[in-house]
Formats: sequence, structure tokens, C-alpha cells
Amino acid sequence: MKQLLILPLLTGISLPALALPPMGEPGFGGLVNLGYAGGEIETNFLAEIDGPNIDLGPESINDFGSPEAEGLGMPVANFDIGYVFSGGRTRISVANDFSDLIEFDRTTRLSLRHDFESLGQTRLDLLSPAGMATRVYADPYQTNVNRKSTDMETSGVQLTWDSMFGTGLGIEIAAKERDIDDEQGATHSWPAAT
Repeated sequence: MKQLLILPLLTGISLPALALPPMGEPGFGGLVNLGYAGGEIETNFLAEIDGPNIDLGPESINDFGSPEAEGLGMPVANFDIGYVFSGGRTRISVANDFSDLIEFDRTTRLSLRHDFESLGQTRLDLLSPAGMATRVYADPYQTNVNRKSTDMETSGVQLTWDSMFGTGLGIEIAAKERDIDDEQGATHSWPAAT
């Protein structure tokens, strides 16, 4: 199953978290953050994260009601490593996005950024699947059986334009495609209504 998401997001000066970070000095540079995330999750759709094999949802469900809450703990790594060219206005980088990690949408971002003098700051991202896939249930609607899991991968493009024409306005447009390898939920047969 493939889903295509196109999400425009307008930002103003009141949302500085969405602004592009400073470019940095010419040469190689970046950041790596290592941490541990914990919390609770309720899902009938997500199965596990490959690699550290973190269970996200129950293998078997009895009905379509609200899923039980499960405790969750996992290591996280957020990185943005790149090269700023000598003029100090253009940067290429490879990174991931912490907000994608929170949504279990594991992608790597290859970016080209250029800061214009009058137009503002722009960044074009190519989003590709990361090394460890998020696994989902092939048919999340099966009850009273052990459900089969399959890989979910996300790819796409994203354009960020910040400080438009020297103002505090910005726009972020993303087109993402989610591909579920062996999706079977669409072929699920429902009992006839009586």
C-alpha cells in the first residue's frame, strides 16, 4: 500500500522551532545527539522497530477497540553532518529529523541548502528510508490470530523556505510516500451488515 502525503506548513515569527538553524563556518561540521526515549504507546498498526527489536504493538488483538497501552523505551540518535562551502552560503548535509523518529518514520535526509541575500534561506531535502525499518502489521484488522508484520518505508522530498524576503515568514512543503511491503488490510473481507 502506498500513501502520498503533501503537507504545506506556514510558519510565522512566533514559531522559531521551525526556522532553519545557523549555517555555521565553512568546512565540515554538524551535530550528533545520542539519547534514550521512553513513554507509552497505544497502537493496533505498528509492530516493531528493526535493529534493537523494540515491540510497539500486540501481536494478537481480540477486537477493534482501543489498544492497550504499552511501556516503551528505546535509544535515539539524531544527527546532522554536512559541509559548508567557502562562500558560507551553501551547505550539503546528511541528517535525520527528530520529529520523524517520534512518529516512527525512519528516514535519512540528504539536503542542499542555500541562503540568498534578499530572498531568504532555502533547503531542499531528499528523504530516503533509513537502515532500520519500522515494521507494521500486514493486516492490522485481523483478530484472534498472531498477525504477520511487514516493513513500512517512507521516501519523498521537502522544501523549506525561511525568512522569506527578509521577513519572519517561512513555508515548508513536503511530499512523502509511505510504502508498506505486504499490505493486506485492503483485502480484508468484512461481514455483511444485517
